[in-house]
Amino acid sequence: MARLIQQLTEQKIRALTKVGFHHDGAGLYLQIRPGGARSWIYRYRLNSRTRDMGLGALADVSLVGARGKASEARALVDDGIDPIEHNRAQAVIPAAPKRLSTPTFEEVAEAYMTDRLKRLRSGVHRDQWQQTLRSYAYPIIGLMPVDEIETNDVLAVLRPHWESKL
Repeated sequence: MARLIQQLTEQKIRALTKVGFHHDGAGLYLQIRPGGARSWIYRYRLNSRTRDMGLGALADVSLVGARGKASEARALVDDGIDPIEHNRAQAVIPAAPKRLSTPTFEEVAEAYMTDRLKRLRSGVHRDQWQQTLRSYAYPIIGLMPVDEIETNDVLAVLRPHWESKL
């Protein structure tokens, strides 16, 4: 006898109130908890071990979305890969840093100094400007995008030197 799959419909889901697991087929279940919370569960067996993988709340994941997520997890199980462990490993891998669309404080300050410091006659003053920013500001806010810098960030640069430096 063939297994029935895709047994649930949107109408059936709305009508369900019984606490427990409601089978859709191919390992996908709608779980209804005693408080009324509803979530999608993909149940699978790998290496003689039964596991339940949460796919999201019914409010966040539609029936079609849950079937798609279960299908992706099923493909991993078919390849002998535990989908829960696979997702954990993917979460640990840091995303490649993307180029900020907003320039950093250091980029803006260097561009400003390149333009503005030409007007200063004294080489000592030019060096003082640059060294002050490199010593005090860049370590704290140098890599921050300029549109994210707030008053507290500027104060974090100034407070340690407020009383001791001119």
